[in-house]
Amino acid sequence: MFESVGKLIYREESLVLEVDSEIGRYYRSLLPKSWRFNKGRWSDHITVIRKGEGKEYLGGEEVEFLYSGEIKYDNEYVWLSCYCERLSQIRISVGLDLCFDKIKGFHITIANFKNLTK
Repeated sequence: MFESVGKLIYREESLVLEVDSEIGRYYRSLLPKSWRFNKGRWSDHITVIRKGEGKEYLGGEEVEFLYSGEIKYDNEYVWLSCYCERLSQIRISVGLDLCFDKIKGFHITIANFKNLTK
């Protein structure tokens, strides 16, 4: 696990932890050259409270987190797993589960395979 720090911001009614763009850039450079993928619509981040969860939390806080250097993927996304006790505390403080994604947990999506032309 590697340690980094990000800043909580609101974007499109979601609370996200914006992370250093070099993390995503580095791990995208390690993907096989034969893969066709999209970088993603937003800057690299960890989603804390998703749009539609209807909860509010003050952004602006800097938060330390851990992330894995193991690149994971499925048919739609490529990501790095993350761990952050503070992000879990924030979700619990507003009445939400520990993490919105029960399969991936907290994560940084570094690429996706959406809408690629054949």
